[in-house]
Amino acid sequence: GASVITLFDCDIFNSAALAIQRFTTGGGFTSIIGCTISGCTTTTGAYAISINSGGTIIFANNFIVKNVSSGIEISTSFGWPVSPKVFINNNISYNGGSGITVDPSSTNFMTSLVWINNIMASNIVVAAGNSYGFSGCSVSVDIANRLSIFDYNTYYANKTAAILNISQGAHDVTTENPTFTNAATLDFLIGNTNLQGAAFPGVGLNFPGTITANENYPGPN
Repeated sequence: GASVITLFDCDIFNSAALAIQRFTTGGGFTSIIGCTISGCTTTTGAYAISINSGGTIIFANNFIVKNVSSGIEISTSFGWPVSPKVFINNNISYNGGSGITVDPSSTNFMTSLVWINNIMASNIVVAAGNSYGFSGCSVSVDIANRLSIFDYNTYYANKTAAILNISQGAHDVTTENPTFTNAATLDFLIGNTNLQGAAFPGVGLNFPGTITANENYPGPN
């Protein structure tokens, strides 16, 4: 049934299984804010985070980086289309698969979705196969007709393509390397000044995440 879960300012490193698994059969409320998930799962093709909930989702200011598996799996086939889903100011990069994957049956997730000011860079599956920054459900979805916003994001050097089964936002950036200071040591400070001001105006001037803050993106300093 419906339930509430909130994770705030949490660090989860080197989990051999899912770092976070959220499952509800009703509406519910899921908020994950200011967390760092890194080095998790030892299985290529798995996910660091699995959210199977039809309710409200708030996912903000998180670092989902350098996981052996893909970053996030979304499965909301039984969900309520009108429930808001807000993903803002997240860095989902250097994972061993797609940054975020929406299950083929989860078209409800694409309704009332706000997906802005996120960075998806260098998500590259190590084995044969495809990986994307954002892998949408199997049927292309018309965001405009679903009261959703999908824009002002940065995609760079994901193995196969920036996105799958969804249209790029008018202000999305796909050609600029964020030039992280040192991804190997989890220093994700943005060095590319061309990305300053590339985010939605007035929203999230900094990443206050629990590893090095991305002070140059989204938005100007």
